[in-house]
Amino acid sequence: MPVQQRVPFQQQQQKMVNGPPVGIQQQQARPTGETKPPLFTVLPGSTTAKEGDSVTFTAKATGHPLPQLHWYRSSGAQISTSGRFHVDTFANGSSTLKIDNCTTSEADTYLCVASNEGGAVQAQCSLNILGEKKTIAPKFIGKFQSVTVFEGDSLKLYCKATGDNLRMAWSKDGTPIQTGGIYRVEDKGNGETILHINGAQMADGGWYQCDAINPGGKSSLKGRVVVQSRRKHPSPTPMEQVTLRKVDRRLMREGMRPSEEPRVASKEAPKLVAALSNLNLVEGQTARLECKVSPADDPNLKIAWLLNGKAILASSRVTTVIERGYAVLEISPVTVFDKGEYTIVAVNTLGESRQSVMLDVIG
Repeated sequence: MPVQQRVPFQQQQQKMVNGPPVGIQQQQARPTGETKPPLFTVLPGSTTAKEGDSVTFTAKATGHPLPQLHWYRSSGAQISTSGRFHVDTFANGSSTLKIDNCTTSEADTYLCVASNEGGAVQAQCSLNILGEKKTIAPKFIGKFQSVTVFEGDSLKLYCKATGDNLRMAWSKDGTPIQTGGIYRVEDKGNGETILHINGAQMADGGWYQCDAINPGGKSSLKGRVVVQSRRKHPSPTPMEQVTLRKVDRRLMREGMRPSEEPRVASKEAPKLVAALSNLNLVEGQTARLECKVSPADDPNLKIAWLLNGKAILASSRVTTVIERGYAVLEISPVTVFDKGEYTIVAVNTLGESRQSVMLDVIG
């Protein structure tokens, strides 16, 4: 709470010299015959308000003849009824200054001046405005990605946002989603939400959107769900298990037949240029591990991916690609059984290079 300092009554009543004074000066006006100088009997009090509030200052003075009361800002500008300012003067010698819908620009020191033929006195008061705390628009810190599933599969789309007074909402192709049928919206609070889709069918494919809304604004995330027919996509034949040993750097046996010899000699041992980053996902999302490999034009270069030291078998959910110097492993959708340590191994006739990264999947 701001400290309100009340100046002693006699010090708040000051002689006016050529209009509103600058600073505080105390002078005594002298009675002249029947004339009595002004004297405040009600002083306007300082106050604190919030933006948007209305405040009223009241002052009252006696004297003969009855004093006229006027209001001024600290700059010396006289205040009249205009806009959000309202000045009223009454026959009993009182006056009010009302300020509607206050803003920080009205925070000021206000002067009330009472004057008659016997002199003038002033009283001052302060208005302090507390600005409203501005709400920051939401920001997503956990998000879902586009995902591909087969008919009958279930999946989860996960979002998490930060911000005050959050409201989370899901939609598909612009139509709001509520719990019912194949959908179940799980709102964990604190901006965390999961959309469960049970037994997805072809018609359930489309663009899904999560909105985080608060008084400060709105943020949205969008991802595509593709539902494929199982009949059109038979599972490919699993890859052979890969066993890698640093002592055998000449060939990667699973990539070449024992009798096969390299046609062109490698110029340098492989290097993994960019470091992989750990991933934290929710079931139903897509895991994508991507690493740049050098030299990209080595015909003897072989790439293998391992999970907890064992070769990863290709399946309808697992795709590996080597293109233009990039090795990519994509798992879509991930399950809790996919979490663990993933290792990429690049091998040619001159050596090998490897990197490991952790994948955590929340069920």
